[in-house]
Amino acid sequence: MVNKYTPIFVRLNLLKAILKYYRGKKNETRQFLDTAMQEMKKILVDDDKVAEVMSMGFSNTEAKLALRATFNNVDAAVEQIFKSNVLCAQINILVFKSIIFNLRKFTRIIKYNLLISSSSSISSKSFSLSLESVSDSSGLH
Repeated sequence: MVNKYTPIFVRLNLLKAILKYYRGKKNETRQFLDTAMQEMKKILVDDDKVAEVMSMGFSNTEAKLALRATFNNVDAAVEQIFKSNVLCAQINILVFKSIIFNLRKFTRIIKYNLLISSSSSISSKSFSLSLESVSDSSGLH
């Protein structure tokens, strides 16, 4: 039976085969390799189905990943690609909003620093004195 754990079992059997090979147990190595190959055949992506999904406008990579995840079910693969694309779009929107927020914040900081540096009435000495007076009046020592 094929399920979402089948690829893990393929890898596990390959690792067992490698271990048996290095221990000199060639018969057991062959058994694990045969088991891995049988399981791998169950999860291989059908090239005709890849072409079918690609004919709907999706890339080769999208088609193969979705078909592998849905065990060669074309309808489920297309649905998964759409869900994946919607999720990526939502993430991109959140990232974009975060960038805009940080740019606005950074712009305010720059404007404030430019205002302070361009003001002729505030010198660095008077600015430090004003900071000291704020700390003195706040009771922080």
